[in-house]
Amino acid sequence: MPIPSFDDPRQFLQDFDAASLSFKLSSTTGAVITKGADGLPLLGIFDEKYIDAKLGDYDIIAGGQPRLRCMAEDVAALKKHDQATIEGIVYYLDHDPLPDGHGYAFLMLSRDTDDI
Repeated sequence: MPIPSFDDPRQFLQDFDAASLSFKLSSTTGAVITKGADGLPLLGIFDEKYIDAKLGDYDIIAGGQPRLRCMAEDVAALKKHDQATIEGIVYYLDHDPLPDGHGYAFLMLSRDTDDI
């Protein structure tokens, strides 16, 4: 098995096909993004956290906000309230993309605009 190289951070992200991951800008243009900045399919890691654990005598129940980690350059045009469609489910951005300083950005998502 080849050793991953940090020279290409895209290799750590899931390859979604155009039907599974897209973004719709809420601006007046309503443009839909289905390709990355490099013209290749969008990549990302979708995470919908939920923890139900027991710590001694205490139950820990923590919900998590859905989020998507993408290449920062692919989501640079997105803003709060834009849509992200992931595997047929529409989410809305709670914030502008949050860059992590390593070439990735996090999209914090909600299923309903009332949650934003």
